[in-house]
Amino acid sequence: MLLYCYRVSSTETPPFLLVIIVGIRMVLVGVSLYWVLLGIVACMPVLSIGICMMLLLLVIGVSAVGWCIEKRLQHSSMTA
Repeated sequence: MLLYCYRVSSTETPPFLLVIIVGIRMVLVGVSLYWVLLGIVACMPVLSIGICMMLLLLVIGVSAVGWCIEKRLQHSSMTA
């Protein structure tokens, strides 16, 4: 694997950084608050479904671990 390090001096700006800076400024100037709020409102159902799925998986995981521990204890008490 070829590794390449690029040191940036104080007198030069790499073109990709310039593109990122100009792009961020254009986005910040061009985007209105309406579109930001619309994007947040559109993302909320997706995020809430994701949070519900995570909680469901957590409950199922804890239940499965508890079930395994219970079965192991029952098995060890039968053999003793």
